[in-house]
Amino acid sequence: METRRIQRAALAAAGALLCAACSEPVATPTGRSMSDGSGPAQAAAARESNQPPRIAGARIEPREPKPGETVRAEVSVADPDGDPTHVRFTWRVDGRPIGGAAEASLVLPELRKGARLEAQMVASDGRAQSAPHVAAATVGNRPPSIRAVHFDPEGVLKAGTTVVAIVDAEDPDRDRVDLRYQWSINGRVLERGGDRERLETGELRRGDQVALRVVASDGDDESEGFDTPSVAVGNSAPAIVSAPPAGMGEDGVYRYQLSATDPDQDRALRFKLAEAPPGAHVDPILGELTWKPSFEQAGTHPIVVVVSDGHGGETKQRFEVTVREVAAKTTQVTPPAAPAPAE
Repeated sequence: METRRIQRAALAAAGALLCAACSEPVATPTGRSMSDGSGPAQAAAARESNQPPRIAGARIEPREPKPGETVRAEVSVADPDGDPTHVRFTWRVDGRPIGGAAEASLVLPELRKGARLEAQMVASDGRAQSAPHVAAATVGNRPPSIRAVHFDPEGVLKAGTTVVAIVDAEDPDRDRVDLRYQWSINGRVLERGGDRERLETGELRRGDQVALRVVASDGDDESEGFDTPSVAVGNSAPAIVSAPPAGMGEDGVYRYQLSATDPDQDRALRFKLAEAPPGAHVDPILGELTWKPSFEQAGTHPIVVVVSDGHGGETKQRFEVTVREVAAKTTQVTPPAAPAPAE
């Protein structure tokens, strides 16, 4: 009997030693279990062993953002424990926070060129956070733009006139704007004198097509080229370049050889009298005006001569001839008024 009791005690002791070596709790004679050490103490230890994430690198794209563009902060985060992370962003301009900007991207507000844009980033894994990391960029230059170009004088161009380009350009950064001009005639760029705001049209002819390309520059960037529509050179009226003589010939005939030029080099100029005393005549091709006043025609007589180019252009010259003594074959001629285009 005593031998069995000793054997049972030995078996119980051996079982207790085997269970103590395993991880499972075992029942004690009081009904309570033996713990392996897990619980609040172990959780605290785990927290103490967590390592914070680290921002490995960050940058702002684009590098020279412009107002109105979307900028974004690109960030690389590493967590030693492999924990998921999130990043908190704070945007600043020249050290001043941008209100309401807390995301990885934002639309850049109206800022001066050269302002310093910063994005401060802090990474967190929910238990610890990284040291702040700052990425920076500089607000870039915005190119100028051309809103309109028109010519002075407006309307139909005339050969022999000076055409001036009036350019409406602006720069959003209020930089000084320089303009570059490129005139073309009939599709060919002018190599000489075509880089100025003025165009001399003395060598142009009726029907030539004039166009202009303008580019604005602020010293850093250029605008897109502004191309005007082609404008046709219209017909130019001929001009009378002669003046009426002041006296009559010895034969009692008043003679006036008219001379005219045409900017379009039209050669088929024609002359006619719009107003003249009876007996006066002008050769339509040669332009010779002749008149032999009679005795009854003593006095002052207005004469209007017209020259035309056959293309709708004409010019008038007005003057007066005063006949004082027909018998003595003398006349007095009033100087002509300045030639004026016909209405």
